[in-house]
Amino acid sequence: MRKHHTHSDGHPAGPETAFISGREFAHFHPGPDWSLHVALPQETADLAIERGWAELHLIARTLQLPGSVVMIYAPRDKREAGIVMTLLRTSREFARQARP
Repeated sequence: MRKHHTHSDGHPAGPETAFISGREFAHFHPGPDWSLHVALPQETADLAIERGWAELHLIARTLQLPGSVVMIYAPRDKREAGIVMTLLRTSREFARQARP
């Protein structure tokens, strides 16, 4: 199990929350699920979940990944693709700022 600093809710906190593993901030799973897994700033992750764009990554639920790691649903049209791209760019920028 990975060790992290934690928020009061038990979820990890700190710069390592910008990554899934090593320096990986996002990855894509091919069909049949087409899911995109990303690390986001915690506030953005919470908002994406609240608005129905993402759900907490299954492994993050066990605290083996930071609570900032979510699975983003596949877009159904161009508008939704734009939102997913914004979330992916946010993930990349979060990782860039977290690098030592």
